[in-house]
Amino acid sequence: MQGRWRRTAVIVVASAIAAGALTGPVSAATSASVTAASASCGKSVAFPGGDTWSRYPVRKLTFKGRELWLRNVRLTDYSYAYIKSGYRAGDLVTVHRSKDRGKTWKNCGPFARDHSNQQPNYHVSMRACIGVRVSGALRSKCTDWYYDKG
Repeated sequence: MQGRWRRTAVIVVASAIAAGALTGPVSAATSASVTAASASCGKSVAFPGGDTWSRYPVRKLTFKGRELWLRNVRLTDYSYAYIKSGYRAGDLVTVHRSKDRGKTWKNCGPFARDHSNQQPNYHVSMRACIGVRVSGALRSKCTDWYYDKG
C-alpha cells in the first residue's frame, strides 16, 4: 500500500504542477505510466450534485474530512469525480481514465472545485482522485478503479 500511496501522491502533484495549481519550489517527479494533466478534457457537469441518474457512487472514499465519489451516469455513459461532502476552497479533483485496466492512464484535471469534467466511460477503467492541503503540503488519495462493462 505504501508504494500505491506514493505513486498516487506523485500523480496528483504532477497534475497540479502541470495545471499551474502549485507555486514555489517543487521537486521533479515523473511517471512513465501517466500522461500530462489537462483541465480541458471532457465536458462540464451541468448539475454535479443533483443529476437524477447518478445519485449513488460507483466508487467512494473518505479522506481528510472529505467524501469523494466517482459517479457513473448510465444514461450518457460518462463518469466524473465529485466531492460529496467536506469540500474546502483549494481542494483539487482529478479523474484518471485507462484503457488497460490501470496500467497506464490519462489525467483529466486537476480541477479546483468540487467536481471534475465528465469523461466517457464505456469499456474503460476510471477512478477519482482528491488533493488537499495539510500544513501546506499537498496530500492525495484515489478511489479504486471502476470498469464500465456497458
